[in-house]
Amino acid sequence: MESMTSNSCRSICLICTNADEAGAPRHVELLAKNLSSSWRLLVVFGEDGPVANRLRELGIMVLVVKYLRSSISPLRDIRAISAIFSIVKCHKPDIVHCHSTKAGLIGRIVCSLLSVRCVYTVHGWGWRGLGVFGRLSVLSLEWFMARIARCYFVFVADDVAREAHKKIFLGHDCGEVIRNGVAVPEKYSVRSERTTLRPVILMPARVAGAKDHATLLRAFSLLSETHDVELWLAGAGTEALDFSDFVLGIVGTEKFVNVKLLGQRSDILDLMFESDVIALISNFEALPVSLIEAMALQKPVIATEVGGVGELVHNGINGYLVKRQDVDDLFNSLVLLMDPAVRRDMGVRGFYIFNEQFSAPSMMAKLRDVYDRLVI
Repeated sequence: MESMTSNSCRSICLICTNADEAGAPRHVELLAKNLSSSWRLLVVFGEDGPVANRLRELGIMVLVVKYLRSSISPLRDIRAISAIFSIVKCHKPDIVHCHSTKAGLIGRIVCSLLSVRCVYTVHGWGWRGLGVFGRLSVLSLEWFMARIARCYFVFVADDVAREAHKKIFLGHDCGEVIRNGVAVPEKYSVRSERTTLRPVILMPARVAGAKDHATLLRAFSLLSETHDVELWLAGAGTEALDFSDFVLGIVGTEKFVNVKLLGQRSDILDLMFESDVIALISNFEALPVSLIEAMALQKPVIATEVGGVGELVHNGINGYLVKRQDVDDLFNSLVLLMDPAVRRDMGVRGFYIFNEQFSAPSMMAKLRDVYDRLVI
């Protein structure tokens, strides 16, 4: 693997706030793996984590700026700007490619100050899930930044692009939609068959305001009345004692034994491969990587119809879309997915959709075209 000090003629710096197993860091990991052979590469995270560690093991240069955090803190944010300014000034990348809201904000400021070409992949706008004051503050800041900092936007979904044009009046020539792609190792290419076992529903999601574990737990509790089924919850915070108490309070002691609280996992593809249904029940989303991975593994998906999820899940084709916070709608759809034949057919159709629209080579070809246009 080449580092920033290699002899490649072009260089790129990827910046991401987090380094955990969430969608944006794993997306950055995929980019870094694909770019490292042809670009001088530097990756900057706001924390250490499994993604940062895996990239280091591949010989990719990784730096951590501890001040780069998601929460708003003027003093800490100024320190983050200063630290990343020094990094970019020192390494002189041809392009800085930012991911996640805070990295996108600070990266754009630094690139504007240093006149460096900037790409910002919007994995979801920062105003989602905020109260009125917070929402207006972030909207105002994004509107202001779009007008003072030169940046090329990459939107991961049509829905994300529509929000940009409608809410911060971003011009249609300021960016383009490039949907997330994923790469799945060859060992997962043969579809797993579990028709004789107790069905497993997996929700790979951290405990956060964007995710709606409560609705899934209530629907699972209803489902358990008539079906022998397991629910696996994997993601940061699902192993915590207070979350365990939260789950117990919804499903009750008898059904709690069929719920596995797995915490943050780096073997998420293995868990998906061993599961029967992949669920993502949310309050808001952009274009979730976990659902694309489920499609690549030929798993049926069930998800809340929010954000760009409808661009992935075609209702009744490769899974089911359910209304937000609607327990009955979710329960009825889960009942349909207890049929092994339904799961198998939906999984196969999802795989075809993945191959046509969401493969890693397709995404990387489009991103390389963006880089080429900017570096010329």
